[in-house]
Amino acid sequence: MSSVDKKVDNNECKSIEVLTEALKEASKCIYELKARVEYLENYIKTIDYNIQEIESAVFPNANDEYDDNFCDDIPVVNCPKCGAKFELVSTDDPDNLECPLCGTQFKIEFSDSE
Repeated sequence: MSSVDKKVDNNECKSIEVLTEALKEASKCIYELKARVEYLENYIKTIDYNIQEIESAVFPNANDEYDDNFCDDIPVVNCPKCGAKFELVSTDDPDNLECPLCGTQFKIEFSDSE
């Protein structure tokens, strides 16, 4: 390892020292943030486990397969203007729909599937 050139200006040495200290401080902050993130991840996992336990106690006969497939039955509509996809909610009037993205008003015509 070579020593610092004696011709180097004192201001440059000070700048290097300041940068080194700033990097050390940043490293400490990153390490502390990493530890906090790991703590929060574990905390969230604990909360999730507790919620599952409560659900199984409150709804002992619940069918998990039904819960997983619940959203599969909701029809998805495509806006004729911008192509945005959104779910058709039971309160929506199929004769008077409005795209949430571009605001285009349109209606859906259902065809008989025989």
